[in-house]
Amino acid sequence: MSGIDERMSEDEYKSTYIESDYYKDTQFDSLTIDNWLNDDELKIFKDAGYSEDSFKVRDTAMAPLAKFHYDQDPEEHLTANYMIFSNFYDDPKWSHLVDIIQPKLEKTFGNGIYASHIHLLDSHFPYGLHNDAEQSNMKIAPHPAWTLIVPLDDYDSTTYVFKERSGVKDPVQWATQNNIPRNEDMCVSREIYERDFAPITSEEPFHYLTVDSTFKWKKGSCFAADRYKYHCSDNFFNHSVNSKQAIIMWTSRK
Repeated sequence: MSGIDERMSEDEYKSTYIESDYYKDTQFDSLTIDNWLNDDELKIFKDAGYSEDSFKVRDTAMAPLAKFHYDQDPEEHLTANYMIFSNFYDDPKWSHLVDIIQPKLEKTFGNGIYASHIHLLDSHFPYGLHNDAEQSNMKIAPHPAWTLIVPLDDYDSTTYVFKERSGVKDPVQWATQNNIPRNEDMCVSREIYERDFAPITSEEPFHYLTVDSTFKWKKGSCFAADRYKYHCSDNFFNHSVNSKQAIIMWTSRK
């Protein structure tokens, strides 16, 4: 599969798929596939992620909220670790992972789909509302498709996906730019908001969104959601979960 990982330029990708109305003409339904990866396959991915071969990134993006709500020291805060499988299709050291994932991708989502971005997520702080459209794809498969989440274990945590779609990463910014009417009520009940979002995610975005689907993190299951749809983690701290791990893929199609 030599040369598959060659990327579109950032400018070309943004003008074609982010700053245009492209997203309005395509849409992918959310779905969950139980037992998508077995225990042995999950271990292979975890071992590869923690090996010296993966590219490690330490994310501290949520440090301001961690300080505000939990008085965490910004110098010590960790939002997440990302263990990235760079050049996934072209680098021989990942060939055993490609042999596991690519047939499953094609069987589940059809021919012409690729994991344009794939990493192991080690999450230590709930991530806020966003979409996954902005990451540029491979030239061989330039069209954004699904975000995939495959948990490494069972966690008392839920991912929420919303029906609204955009190339704009922040939903409030999207609502402001497009004069989206503000609904009087949130799209979740007060009880659900307090249980699954407070205090990290503010109430305001939920006045512009509509719940599409939810995914309870189950070991080996694969959750797929349109990359243009807004989504977020619940506040898993409210469920006595300190961290969670999953294989994350941002897929694209030919």
